Amino acid sequence: MTYLFDPTVPVAVPVVGVSQAFPVHRIYCVGRNYEEHAKEMGFTGREPPFFFLKPADSLVVVPAGQTGKMPYPSLTTNLHHEIELVVAIGKGGKNIRAADALQHIYGYAVGLDMTRRDLQNEMKKLGRPWCIGKGFDHSAPIGPITPRAQAGDVNNAEISLQVNGSDRQRSNVNKLIWNVAETIEHLSAAWELQPGDLIYTGTPEGVAAVVQFIFTRAERPMIVGRAKPFTWAVFCFDAIVNAGGIFPLLVNIGKSPPAQMLAAIGVPPEVGGVTTVLLALALGGIIAVAPEALWRMKD
Repeated sequence: MTYLFDPTVPVAVPVVGVSQAFPVHRIYCVGRNYEEHAKEMGFTGREPPFFFLKPADSLVVVPAGQTGKMPYPSLTTNLHHEIELVVAIGKGGKNIRAADALQHIYGYAVGLDMTRRDLQNEMKKLGRPWCIGKGFDHSAPIGPITPRAQAGDVNNAEISLQVNGSDRQRSNVNKLIWNVAETIEHLSAAWELQPGDLIYTGTPEGVAAVVQFIFTRAERPMIVGRAKPFTWAVFCFDAIVNAGGIFPLLVNIGKSPPAQMLAAIGVPPEVGGVTTVLLALALGGIIAVAPEALWRMKD
């Protein structure tokens, strides 16, 4: 068989301690599966589990030891974080009993169910599906998968999310309304699970909006700490450009306001000219550094 165009390469998640990656088939998500989160969303009690899906290519795969990045999505001003335990299915099946669920699990990961809350709520009010609030591009960041044998007691594991060093979400997997085995039992009654499926098992309380910034760390050089030569080159170029914008009269240094001020207090013209250039570069450097400094103050 030939194709009209090249098929999309499957999305894959790295596995801890294994050279092969985990190819992703589908992404299932469980809604309102922690009691306290259900309450903060306006619901109570142990209701039957319900599910929604995200596209496999909505994953933002973050290898171990790295920092992931996702663009702020369009059409929203209320993007929420939801930290979740993710179950990776290694053996497929239909109508899997809870007692047999463990043998179908390949491993576990931590993921984020990013949510355009304003769009989701709008769709709820209209009685429409809210895929637009959940299944958008880059909506499913995920870390590496830890094989089941290495994962320890996942059913009693802590799960937490910090923003700028402060806890936003913190709970324990044992507080799931429907535990992992029960979730697999219910899910496999509705869909036949396949190797490569991921199950986002639900988020605890503490969901909140993330803030959109005009600039990010990556867009400004790091002045404190380790800086690569390219970063310093960008900084220097930025400083010079800013200096040129601040003192356009540098082409005629002697007539620039700083040089005239220095001359008025008796500074020789040749010294005043050099001093003016240095002042311009210093001020340009301050402007180049300011966004990074402000970011650090925010942290």
